[in-house]
Amino acid sequence: AAAVEGAVGTTPEDNTLANRTVDWRGTHQAGIATDPQGHLTLLAFDLLPGTTVEALRRLMLIWSDDIDQLTSGRGGISDSEPELAQTPANLTVTLGVGPGFFDTPGLESERPEWLRQLPPFTLDRLEERWNGGDLALQICGEDPISVSHAARFLAKEARDFTTLRFGETGSWLGR
Repeated sequence: AAAVEGAVGTTPEDNTLANRTVDWRGTHQAGIATDPQGHLTLLAFDLLPGTTVEALRRLMLIWSDDIDQLTSGRGGISDSEPELAQTPANLTVTLGVGPGFFDTPGLESERPEWLRQLPPFTLDRLEERWNGGDLALQICGEDPISVSHAARFLAKEARDFTTLRFGETGSWLGR
């Protein structure tokens, strides 16, 4: 197997596709400048009413630890199925925030001026159920089980802070 930028492994056996990892820290989040992977789950969440700054801080700490574990091929601390995380296969998790991320906990003054709802484009036929969200996770990888497990686990970890607005999965088989 050919080496992939950001892949971990010092021997050919360690650098198989199943064992490849992408560092989630760096100039950009993993998934921003990463080559497209074969499988994707996109999750959008709304913050629960009354979510505080401290609650958001806890969620970001929980997710940071979980993402570190999952993208390294290890289950999270409270993972009841850590064996499903053992094949990282270039797993990436990219976090996005919407305007409500700042509005719900009373951080409106901290929201960057450029962060606002995008207007519909002329060719869009948007359905409200597939729009919006205060937080979004883009979870991608080469192994559909690892991607699915990471999505389920991260959504479960967020349930005290959020409700799932929508989720969508897809595969790119044209590689």
